[in-house]
Amino acid sequence: MARIGVQKVAAYILRENHRGVDELLVFAHKGFSKVPLQVPGGTVEPHEELETAVNREIFEESGLKNLEYRKKLGSTIYFRSDLKQHVQRHDFLFRAPRETRDHWEHTVSGHGEDEGMTFFYQWFGAKEVLKIHSDFHLFLNDKKIPSLFPKTALLGLGQKEIALLSHTALWEQQFKKDKEEIERTVHPLTPKIEHIGSTAIPNIPAKPIIDIGIGVENSMEAEQMVHALQILGYDSKGEYGIEGRRYYLTKGPDTHRTHHIHMFQYDHPEWKKHLLFRDYLRSHREAAEAYARAAGIQ
Repeated sequence: MARIGVQKVAAYILRENHRGVDELLVFAHKGFSKVPLQVPGGTVEPHEELETAVNREIFEESGLKNLEYRKKLGSTIYFRSDLKQHVQRHDFLFRAPRETRDHWEHTVSGHGEDEGMTFFYQWFGAKEVLKIHSDFHLFLNDKKIPSLFPKTALLGLGQKEIALLSHTALWEQQFKKDKEEIERTVHPLTPKIEHIGSTAIPNIPAKPIIDIGIGVENSMEAEQMVHALQILGYDSKGEYGIEGRRYYLTKGPDTHRTHHIHMFQYDHPEWKKHLLFRDYLRSHREAAEAYARAAGIQ
């Protein structure tokens, strides 16, 4: 086991907004635009209890106090090359009153490395929280903080909206429901229906849109499939930029697109590529994480 040189704490602070939806408090370093967004936290002082430390850090870095303590989310150990030692960080969940300000600036007090710096605070919803530093992503999911990730936020994206969410089991559950619904609707046709795309790969973030791959024998079967899928609310877009793709179909309005269907004949190279790529990343976690970093989704 790694020898721990430094103990740190971090605070995930929720607030219910005027729409009744939970949001997370994050801050940016004023004057340092390249520094990633973070949540309040810092180093535990010698002989200091963890809960005492996290409440002190919250007050010194944000000015907030007397927040409602909810629970400890967990701990994580990582190596800090600049400190040349391992750090153990303990993450806690708090709740702020609804009347807490929407945004504010605060000059850090105390005697830490951030003393005198000014932080700008604001609240992020489920589709924005992964913009914060990746060090804080571990507990940003619907299992650890379910109220921050309501089901309506975990599926669907506006046409011009950009958002990434931590992987959630809800996506696979939704796909299984969709697959059963499609199979019932297209019967007696028996196409192969597969969950593809980033939502099909555990452990990496993804846009909250379910990508479904459908394999068909020929163009006649594809035409029959499209007519059946339109009954379920899917709109056909034709090849939509990929030569030989039988149909690209979408579900949901432009303001809340929830599904994409990619239909190919079995002998099309893209059909095989989608499945091989998914299966490889599912069975090679390091490769999946490297792909996510290269694609800019982690």
